[in-house]
Amino acid sequence: MEHISQVLVESGFTEKESALYLAAIELEESGMTELSKKAGLKRSTGYAIFESLQKRGILGSVETSSGTKIHPISPDMLVAKLKSQLEQINDVLPDIRALAAKTQDRPKIKYFEGIEGYIAACEESLKNPKTTQRQIGSLSEIHKTMTKDYDLNVFLPTRIKQNIYLKALYFEEPGVEEFVDRDHKRELREIRYIPNKYHHKTFTMIYDNKVIIATTRENLITAVIESEDIAESERQKFDFIWDAVGKSKK
Repeated sequence: MEHISQVLVESGFTEKESALYLAAIELEESGMTELSKKAGLKRSTGYAIFESLQKRGILGSVETSSGTKIHPISPDMLVAKLKSQLEQINDVLPDIRALAAKTQDRPKIKYFEGIEGYIAACEESLKNPKTTQRQIGSLSEIHKTMTKDYDLNVFLPTRIKQNIYLKALYFEEPGVEEFVDRDHKRELREIRYIPNKYHHKTFTMIYDNKVIIATTRENLITAVIESEDIAESERQKFDFIWDAVGKSKK
């Protein structure tokens, strides 16, 4: 009996629905008091479950001189009903898949607080080799958060190992010249300056189908937006600025 109940549960019944239906099968026709007792349920619970199964056409009732009698559909009819439901699901399956596809196209946004979340988001950008990262912002602000030591000794070596190219739009400020003077070919990096009159403290990275936007260290929130359309739009904006500011700093 336990095995039968488990199969019914896996077919869409609740445990109590399964117990009431199997009790009804054994009794063939009974009143609610007897049926609930057989199913191991309270009479009030039995009534609630009966109403649910009656709406689904699995249990029915007839009025007799001795009161209301409850009877189940036969096992064969139950199987036929379940098969019919499965066929109905198959009929609408293309519509369900289309709905799921629309949901997958929606942008996914994740938020992280603190340095650990910021580092985790940046390290996520290093997983796909032979790609291009685009960064725009203040290198000094980036190093306040990531630290220069982490950038040079962890992020940079991993990026080079993954053969990920970096195009960076930085403000001309203390600390940037050190990176400008490094071996750009070996470190797979190009840097161009953006005018300081547009200086801001947030940092943006664009890669694959994701955009990372991070605030300052003092109130660090990192947002990761996953959307092919948004990432492509941000790439186009970046490349427009890249072309507008001219030659790389080498």
